[in-house]
Amino acid sequence: FSLTYPAKLGQLHKDILVEQTPYSEEEWRLLDFHYSNLEFACGATLDKISAVHWDHNDTFYQFSGSHALISEGFSAVLTKLSSSLDVELHTVVASVQTLEDGQMCLVDSKGREWVANKVIVTIPLSLLKRGDITFAPPLSDRKLKAISSLGAGLVEKVVLNFPSPFWRCFIGNADFFGHVSSSSQHRGMFGVFYDMSPKHTTPSSTT
Repeated sequence: FSLTYPAKLGQLHKDILVEQTPYSEEEWRLLDFHYSNLEFACGATLDKISAVHWDHNDTFYQFSGSHALISEGFSAVLTKLSSSLDVELHTVVASVQTLEDGQMCLVDSKGREWVANKVIVTIPLSLLKRGDITFAPPLSDRKLKAISSLGAGLVEKVVLNFPSPFWRCFIGNADFFGHVSSSSQHRGMFGVFYDMSPKHTTPSSTT
């Protein structure tokens, strides 16, 4: 079965209090920071996160390893990968069909067709939930259940430019650092900062 974080961490906290003295104000603030960091990483509040499956991405090889920051933005990766491809912009795919010979056929909203050996569908989860693209044959019940069960979180990022990287006197050359809020009411507000200044003339930070 699956436990939510509040239930699991709440029980752990009760167990700790049996053996140790109650948390100090500073310790509570630090615990709140870790709460907010988990919410930031998962893009959801703790009551919507499973204590069992919150880090399931780590079990897949493609999601393992250290984090990487692309200071030029992800468009640099897309530009490189698409340099030798025929990219059709402003084209709305209406259906994905499996032909009798096993090949795949894409049909857009204007009736145009493309035939390929394989099709990789990477549309946003919300479009899959709405059924904007029809599949023939239809997706299996297992896939439909997965689409229905999955959720998408919201993470807001703000880019700030500063005349000098004043934070380095506190964190040295670290790429990112955290901010511990003064109270639980402000938990998660500007909790993590990323230093993006090494490749920019103007020091900048993203939170």
